Amino acid sequence: MSNDTLPTLMDDSSFSLDEESDSAEIGNCFHSEDDVEKAKPRSERSIDKRSMVERNFVPRIFKGSLPLQEESTGWLKYLPGLVVFQLGLILVSTETAFHILLKNHGVSFVDTTVSLFVNDPVVSTVVIVLTLLTIASFVVNDVFTFVFLLHGKRRRSLPPNDRLVHAVIITQYKEPIEVLEATVDSLKDSTLHNTTIVVLACEDRDPHAKDVYEKLNAKYGHFFQDFIMTSHKLAPGEIAGCSSNENYAARQVWEYAKERKLDPFKLMLTICDADSLFDKVYLEHVEAEYWTTAGGQRAIYDAPINTYRNLNECNWLVQACEISRCQDGMFNGLQFRPAQSNYSLTLGFANEIGFWDPYNTSEDLHCTLKAIAVSGQGQNVIVRIWSLILNDSVASFKDRWTQAKRHMWGIEECAWTFQLYSTIRFVRWLGIFSFTVQRMLFSPNTVPSFIVLACPSIQEFLWQLSWETKFILGSYLLFMQSVTWIRVVLREVFLHSYILADRKHMKKAGWQCWCLLLTPLYLLVEQVSLTIFFTFATWTMLWRAFSGYTSIVYVVAPKALHEESTFSGKRKMIKKAA
Repeated sequence: MSNDTLPTLMDDSSFSLDEESDSAEIGNCFHSEDDVEKAKPRSERSIDKRSMVERNFVPRIFKGSLPLQEESTGWLKYLPGLVVFQLGLILVSTETAFHILLKNHGVSFVDTTVSLFVNDPVVSTVVIVLTLLTIASFVVNDVFTFVFLLHGKRRRSLPPNDRLVHAVIITQYKEPIEVLEATVDSLKDSTLHNTTIVVLACEDRDPHAKDVYEKLNAKYGHFFQDFIMTSHKLAPGEIAGCSSNENYAARQVWEYAKERKLDPFKLMLTICDADSLFDKVYLEHVEAEYWTTAGGQRAIYDAPINTYRNLNECNWLVQACEISRCQDGMFNGLQFRPAQSNYSLTLGFANEIGFWDPYNTSEDLHCTLKAIAVSGQGQNVIVRIWSLILNDSVASFKDRWTQAKRHMWGIEECAWTFQLYSTIRFVRWLGIFSFTVQRMLFSPNTVPSFIVLACPSIQEFLWQLSWETKFILGSYLLFMQSVTWIRVVLREVFLHSYILADRKHMKKAGWQCWCLLLTPLYLLVEQVSLTIFFTFATWTMLWRAFSGYTSIVYVVAPKALHEESTFSGKRKMIKKAA
């Protein structure tokens, strides 16, 4: 594709990187009156006539950028207090409620109500109808998801002339070339490879980065509009990891676009991991959504889930956790979820939110929160893309634990939202704060619901229930859990049969996987996995925050890449370097 056919800027003068001059202009505009006021004698200074609401809930004058992650580290040590407060509130309220029930014959009331379910046909009918409606809502949600996943495999209509340029940033550090080849090969098969710029975002401290880039460029470069490499050198204070690397690479793409006079709002950045395998129509779906979404220039486009391609090789405990994440992420697609791992946004929008924070670890969640804060669109800033991306799953229990701790360090975003308070309007800040705290600190994975069983009153209440009541309630709970189990099995069958069957590098699920899924043992293993990799990991990171840690060492959990060849009678496994 020639440069003549690329989208160009209407006014090159507006496409400036001179941030210092912009900030200086803002500073002069806002601080001149303050300076004049301070220069007056104290007796002549005006009295602040703002109301209490204005002083406490209206943000201070915007300085031109959002706070950096490093500015919020002082709040980290207070985060465990929020969780301890929540835990105490749950235990105290539960203990109080059941203590009142015990004193007011609550046990006999429950026994009577449950017996009505058995003996009264009207009550039985109502309970059965409500249960069936609940199951029907599950079916509707899953069918909706199935339909859109099938839609995500189909081609999309795009404008005949006015088109986007795509820049895919692949962050990597000492990755095996086989892993990178698989990712670039999937982009080569993309329907939009001719309008795609592949950016291999390397680290300056990687001695083999240049050789890897040259090999990949020689093999795949001619398939794309361009194939470039960036080399990020850690600046003082920056944290090694995806965020600092992406920040540098995206700014280099900005310079690239400026030189070629490309419109930054028609250049779509796609962020991906080194082991991401794209569906051939993924970029096509991103571009189609851009043209059909109101405010498409200022949105983040995210896949419903990053599915795993080697589940049958995983540790059995890790296996269940990865499957549960897959289901939670994909089949609750109607609910809002921040961008995760692989996502897209225009270069212009990336510039407006200040690109990526080089002092941040959880870059995908942080990018989402910044986009919400700047755009004013709230949760609508995320646009769901139903075309899937495959990623490798971790290969061992230890590696999954390493990955889980890095994921749960996302609690740093809660500290950042405290720092954000004085920057944006209260209502918008409250939405960001409540969502972040609810997701990272107040979720059922942080404080599991079964913790209430520690309350003496609830133990006594359950013990005093009649055996008939215990049997009926236990049977109903087991039935609903069985419904959940059946949903998981049917989802996996659908995914492997209709969505993933034709994907490159996708291994078929082995007998170990199906044995786990097709037995009730899955329900137990799933809960154990969630407790270890979410609850324990979150509390571990909370303890680190309380102990004074302000960042963590970014370690990439080794992941397995399947090879068809064998060595010494065993399947060859290639692991990522940490």
